[in-house]
Amino acid sequence: MAAELKNTDCGTRGGALLDVYSHIQYPFELVRGEGVHVWDAAGNKYLDFYGGHCVCCLGHSPREVADAIAAQAKELLFYSNLAPMPVREKAADKLIQFAANGFTKVFFCNSGGEANENALKIAIKATGRQKIAAFKGAFHGRTLLALGATDNAKWHGQYAGWVGEVERFEPNTAESLAQIDGQTAAVILEPIQSIGGCTVFEPDYLRALKEACDKHGALLIYDEVQTGMGRTGSPFVSGHWAVLPHMATLAKGLAGGFPIGAVMMTREVADSISPGDIAATFGGGPLAMAAMGATVCCLKKYNLVGHAAEIEHYVRRKFTVSQVTEIRGKGCLLGLVLDREAKPVQQALFKKGIITGLNSNPHLLHLLPPLTIQFEHVDLLHQALIEVLKAA
Repeated sequence: MAAELKNTDCGTRGGALLDVYSHIQYPFELVRGEGVHVWDAAGNKYLDFYGGHCVCCLGHSPREVADAIAAQAKELLFYSNLAPMPVREKAADKLIQFAANGFTKVFFCNSGGEANENALKIAIKATGRQKIAAFKGAFHGRTLLALGATDNAKWHGQYAGWVGEVERFEPNTAESLAQIDGQTAAVILEPIQSIGGCTVFEPDYLRALKEACDKHGALLIYDEVQTGMGRTGSPFVSGHWAVLPHMATLAKGLAGGFPIGAVMMTREVADSISPGDIAATFGGGPLAMAAMGATVCCLKKYNLVGHAAEIEHYVRRKFTVSQVTEIRGKGCLLGLVLDREAKPVQQALFKKGIITGLNSNPHLLHLLPPLTIQFEHVDLLHQALIEVLKAA
């Protein structure tokens, strides 16, 4: 690994683009990607342990996905959902078969936030109730119902007149189970709170939570926007440990980098939905369906689900250094908890050509690499991290 990369001057960006994203954390302009690497405008090569924030599950610009998009674009670029499409039907079947978790139907939309919004709408309509329950540390998106479920007091204050009643639970606590009642429409959670400190929900708690929801007629929703598509070492967390929620929401790596969202659901939930209840103009578009179908095929072909579990085991064996006080998460959704602030470490790793992420936990170095990451890449991260920690 090179000691230092060439200095990158991001320069002045065009004045037309609304500046709502902070580029201070990532002080380089990315222009190309291939496999587990990206390149900036100065020609520097980076090993990507962040995957475009958990999106690039197959790596950057995977050939199979790019070819599928190009081939579909030549056949039919777009048409409304009013017309049935074989590519959409086939993609839905592929996804349900890959999940193999008891869900029978899927609704396609365009993002994780939109998927959560629709799942919560479905729950409110199906139960006739208004109360949503979510968890401390949660992130479910920025649309109104999803924003209400997200644990962000600042956003709630900005939209106080529009955000409905949301109960906030502490993860993995028995006390939270007693708060579910006959007024609860839905309980939504991320099986691993990725942004929220890589907090993992325990199997016993999830079982008890499902029992409480069933007892009171509330719908349980897993937000698998980040934990889905093999990232945790299983196709989805939904359906494991004998716990099948009523719905699961998907996005991020679902189509290998192409924008997409989805809600998977049980037959009982699907039967509660009437034509016109939910819709998305671009949901299930031909290009997204082609990209998703190719992504599912690649995950199976290269056994990337099992590989993600192997990467986790290797990371846990490798990073046994005193400065790493804890390793959280599962599969290729991991957090290295450091004995110091993580941001200076992240910035120093950039200079060594490695991209990692940060987290709501200021001591946590966030790892969300492509599932194609290899052991030798973990070795490079380990070497660079040791050098950075020793130099501090």
